Amino acid sequence: MEVFDECDECNGTGLYFIDDEPRKCICVEDEEELVKTTRSKLISRYDVPGAGAFIVTEDGCFAAYTSYENVIFKWPKQTSLWEFERFLIQVAGSREYLKGKFFTPVYDSPATIKAIKSNILLNRIDRWLGKDQAREEWELVRMLENASIGFEEWANNTNIDDPWEFRQECYTNSQNHFVDVCYQEFARFLQAEHTSRLQEF
Repeated sequence: MEVFDECDECNGTGLYFIDDEPRKCICVEDEEELVKTTRSKLISRYDVPGAGAFIVTEDGCFAAYTSYENVIFKWPKQTSLWEFERFLIQVAGSREYLKGKFFTPVYDSPATIKAIKSNILLNRIDRWLGKDQAREEWELVRMLENASIGFEEWANNTNIDDPWEFRQECYTNSQNHFVDVCYQEFARFLQAEHTSRLQEF
């Protein structure tokens, strides 16, 4: 499954299932069409107020269309749609896990520079670095801070051991908002749906 930028049917950014033709955005409300498109016998669509549209299929596919991020992720085949939905509710509290599944983190320059500077200061205090060595390392990290050099160039020129371990990563504000707000709203909505279904029996 892939993500496409344009959706002719909702005139906005949409997520498409493209296993079959015709391509369908998750904005499509006809569940029969979505079932055909995803090759899944059971599919649930949830329009969560203030969060977005979410689709869950019995074969472990999760899709979300929100104003912050659009996401498609496929977990291994599930035992049933109900069990997969229960799993999605349970992992709502594991926010770093979800971010790791849905997104690729980006280079965090401020955190990286802070980690390097802290290491230089500690090594100077512990006398692992001499005064001149510490000054050289400090000048080099200032070049990284001023964007005169990139991280790779810094790593190739520093005398600090294991320089690549200092590279820090983070998620964008939009990605954080998706997991911290949109997904949490979805999980609460889904939990309420499950509670309602159980009360019907």
